[in-house]
Amino acid sequence: MYRIRVSCLADESEFLLSKIRFLGRRVRIVEGDQLRRRMRESAAWTLARYEETTEPQQAPQPPQDADSAS
Repeated sequence: MYRIRVSCLADESEFLLSKIRFLGRRVRIVEGDQLRRRMRESAAWTLARYEETTEPQQAPQPPQDADSAS
């Protein structure tokens, strides 16, 4: 097991998350509350897209980050 510490600006966090998502289950975020929260939101949104339902539904929209909404 390896441990890598990454430091980045807040506006680069979405780019970092996209790279973490690409690596999938091989990566675990152990620090950084906002990164952990965004990763959980992203995972829940993705799982909801593939959820089986009896009626066809429109895919949920990804959550808007409070910082990018302004």
